[in-house]
Amino acid sequence: MKINLNENEFFKFFINLIDKIVNSVNIVLFKNNEEIYKLNQNIATYKKDFFIRNTPYKLTIYTNEPLDEQKVKKLGSFIDYAGFYIVNFTHNKQMVENYIELLKLSVEAMELQNPYYKNHSKIVSIVSEEVAKALYLPQNDIDNIVLAAQLHDIGMIGEVLNFLNKDKLSEDEIDLIKQHPLIGASLVEPINHVYPIAEIIKYHHERNDGKGYPLGLRGINIPLNANIVALGEFYAGLTSNRPYKKAISHQEAVKQIASLADKYFERSVVDAFLEVEKRINTKIQKVAHE
Repeated sequence: MKINLNENEFFKFFINLIDKIVNSVNIVLFKNNEEIYKLNQNIATYKKDFFIRNTPYKLTIYTNEPLDEQKVKKLGSFIDYAGFYIVNFTHNKQMVENYIELLKLSVEAMELQNPYYKNHSKIVSIVSEEVAKALYLPQNDIDNIVLAAQLHDIGMIGEVLNFLNKDKLSEDEIDLIKQHPLIGASLVEPINHVYPIAEIIKYHHERNDGKGYPLGLRGINIPLNANIVALGEFYAGLTSNRPYKKAISHQEAVKQIASLADKYFERSVVDAFLEVEKRINTKIQKVAHE
């Protein structure tokens, strides 16, 4: 799956993310005051215009309740990044950095909307970075692993967000969730020539025993960097509350991960985790108290 980086496709993605942030009734995109994209046909009591800086674009957001000052400020920053992206719509370094910042803001916004996922990407990043360092990987690999960990759930957009708080999912909903690594990989594919992270995101739910998703890869067919982020994701899931389960302690998570060497993760990755688990716990506790 690859995303076609033209303005129309970018704005569809962008508008759907904004819809999840503000729980809008409708969002309309204008170019030179001409309507070019509408999320749906609904009309609401309140509307707010946002002009995308240094571009001919304007967003009109309709809601049932007025947007509070904090949300307006957050949206303003978010929309500014869209402006930076459109202005630099070329294959240059600044465009890449702007796009990465937009994706990071998207992940942050999704996590803010769901209390079960607070600091999720930060926790995955901490675990992944410490494990990568313990394996003495090159610094460039470590940097890519950290970025992939920050963006690993960027594919959780659109309809998927609507049922992450449910304690029981239908088979169709489970199948849809299992597509998020593919969607996420497609969203970072345009910057993969600078930051090769698409493969990490695509395979971060694969398991050594072949029972992961989306492709059911086994053992050495799973890239090491993806296996590292997979362990980080697994740890974050164990130690966080979810609608269907309660969090377990760091110590319990360490024991469970140790028992899954070769089954879920490469043994070398698990061994590296066990070497640095105390440092990981200290760092995560600091994040929890921020």
